[in-house]
Amino acid sequence: MPRGFEWQFDKNKYYVLNGTCCYVSNKFNMLKNENILLYGLGYKSNPNLTPCAYRDAPFALCLDSTLENIVYAKYFNRMGNSAFACEVENGSVMLGLNLDTIGPCLAQLDSAGNILSCRSYMKGHGPSMDAVSNADGSIMVTGYTDTIAWGLGPFPSWFYTKLLLMKIDSGGAVLWSKGYDDTHPYHFVIKRPAIIQKTYDGNYMLGATKITSNTMVSETAYLLKVNTNGDLLWHNGFGLPSVAGPRTTELYNFIPTHDSCYLITGNFLGGNSWTWGGSFLYKTDTSGTTPCGGNFVEPITTTPLFYSDSLITLGSIDGATVQDAYVIDTVGGPLNTMDDCILLSTNNETTNTYHAPAFPNPTNGEVTVPSSKIFERDSYVTVYDSTGRIIIQYGIAGKQTLMFNLSKFGSGLYLIKINEQGKIRTEQVVVE
Repeated sequence: MPRGFEWQFDKNKYYVLNGTCCYVSNKFNMLKNENILLYGLGYKSNPNLTPCAYRDAPFALCLDSTLENIVYAKYFNRMGNSAFACEVENGSVMLGLNLDTIGPCLAQLDSAGNILSCRSYMKGHGPSMDAVSNADGSIMVTGYTDTIAWGLGPFPSWFYTKLLLMKIDSGGAVLWSKGYDDTHPYHFVIKRPAIIQKTYDGNYMLGATKITSNTMVSETAYLLKVNTNGDLLWHNGFGLPSVAGPRTTELYNFIPTHDSCYLITGNFLGGNSWTWGGSFLYKTDTSGTTPCGGNFVEPITTTPLFYSDSLITLGSIDGATVQDAYVIDTVGGPLNTMDDCILLSTNNETTNTYHAPAFPNPTNGEVTVPSSKIFERDSYVTVYDSTGRIIIQYGIAGKQTLMFNLSKFGSGLYLIKINEQGKIRTEQVVVE
């Protein structure tokens, strides 16, 4: 069988692009006309190397609904990879590229694969990773603001990458861009995916992974909900150290559910030992909280960013061949499934048995939250309204009694969440 990426369907076909010896598909999209668009990176042939590869470059391969006919195949002439694709008006596609010295780019392809334009953003800086399209033809792009060759750290003081959200109009021009970050060294991990999804209430959810030390030994998966202007509504993290030992949790994908909750999947490492790990699937509540503890919230700052676009020239080698693949099905052994509530420490959830409750409750607005001891460093309080929007958030180290006036936010139910070095205390208060 010729070397190449094997894409296995019921019809058992695989596809070889002209100009490549092998390639890897990152993702695929089903378009509105039921065509299939695959994209990723390929390796260009070099007769002096065995097996073949010496440079990688992005590709796009579009198949019709039968999976036997190639609509178009493009192997682009710049080093990099294809990260995402969004279908926009008139059947054209915005293909997200990350190119070597250029950085994130958007190439617009028509339904026949012709390159209509290619624009560069954030020259020389870090990757775009995912995008969703809007009804008006604009797209929302997420990724990171910087990149680095460091592996597990420790990271230098100047390196401080932000999670990026950028809105781009139907012509490729930047409408606005924002970055989301914590204090150094607790930055987002560029080696993990950044994901964006539309929510059922018309907003957007971002998913990413953030380190909680100066190395990548401790990672926390995060969800951030933002409105159509990129303003942060709420955020929540999970994957704190468990009762079984230290733990890192990497987010790889999530989807909103019809009941306004979220299904999250990824990988974890640690628990019983650092050699033990696996995949996880969590369902959160409407505010991104997992059902059995292990939640972690730090203040996140939203920063306006100022990026502009510029046109660049992008060429390609066109064409591909379809060949029969011979596939042998194999059945693996049973998967071990466990309830992660056993691993995530419920002891990290501080019940109100040890504290006097918030009072008065119900209230006209003034609320006092007492504590049996002074809050330690790295302690924060966050107050949410009934929609899950953050209305108050600040550090509380050195304090013992917290006082709020919620009257200006109107009547309704409010959630007060106190995070003291990973130990969570929650209070529900009704304002009349």
